[in-house]
Amino acid sequence: MQTRRTDQAEPRAGSRSSACRRERFVIVGFAPEDGGGLAKLRLARRDGDALIYVGRVGTGWSRKSAVEIRRAQTLLARPTCPLARPIMRADTMWIKPRYEAEVAFTQITTDGMLRLPSFKRLL
Repeated sequence: MQTRRTDQAEPRAGSRSSACRRERFVIVGFAPEDGGGLAKLRLARRDGDALIYVGRVGTGWSRKSAVEIRRAQTLLARPTCPLARPIMRADTMWIKPRYEAEVAFTQITTDGMLRLPSFKRLL
């Protein structure tokens, strides 16, 4: 039989650890937002010379930094997807993989995608 001290808080149902990992990922594209902003960045990891898609990040930047990031990325536009296994996304402008982003996330899913990513900074 387990006992619990009465002064301890009751555990919440469905609560989970908020531990985050941080890693660097290559920016391979972005989805523009009206007004010169940024809706999301498309990210990849390097595997030798290949770029493997790991998902998108759509949060973590201010309005001002979104405009600055988009301005820098627009100069690197390219007509095709730079990924080893190209994906088709109508909303995405593909770019040359010159910049990296530091991204916080909770885990990597079994299919290699980032779970709950949040942009931290441009590298």
